[in-house]
Amino acid sequence: MPSAWCDLMYGFDVPVVGVFPLTVMMWIPDTWTEQWISTVAAMAQDDRVLFATTNQFTSVQVHWQVGVTLPVVKFGLGRAAKATWMPLLPDWVLSSTRPTEFHQGMLDRFLDANPQFPLKIEHIEYMKASCNNQPWERTAPPTPFSETDLGDCALAAYGSFRAIIYWIYDVNTMMLHDFYSMFVPMFVPSDLWRWATR
Repeated sequence: MPSAWCDLMYGFDVPVVGVFPLTVMMWIPDTWTEQWISTVAAMAQDDRVLFATTNQFTSVQVHWQVGVTLPVVKFGLGRAAKATWMPLLPDWVLSSTRPTEFHQGMLDRFLDANPQFPLKIEHIEYMKASCNNQPWERTAPPTPFSETDLGDCALAAYGSFRAIIYWIYDVNTMMLHDFYSMFVPMFVPSDLWRWATR
């Protein structure tokens, strides 16, 4: 949710705790920018306010934007997954959707050019998760799923693949924490600045 909610609570003269996985400027309208920078800086100096970030990158980014250094707290992001990696599909690697669908086309061309490649790559859009912790099964033709199809046990289905190709699109995503907490092997691009879309 936008960091501006902290200002709403601050107005009630109560203690405020804000933990930011992304920049405090996210979803702040351009017309509020200057005022919000001043507000965050003032709130961060108040003894009744505790602001923190979930990663060092965001802490540095907030310092650059606002001029205050927020501590980094590491807590159990992803622990709600209640699933763990169990590669029931040892020949399959799952590819995430973001930042664009063109990444799957690139992987498809890679597979076309390397028929000896020992693994099959499935795009997450064509994976339909079961809500009974059943192994994923490929449909023919593939059927795109929606978020509502996934149900509560979707992460167990993700964990049934040998690994996940995780296309980075932001500096900190909840899905990354979920996969990490499940011990899922991940392939990620090495240069975030080349891939992040926001």
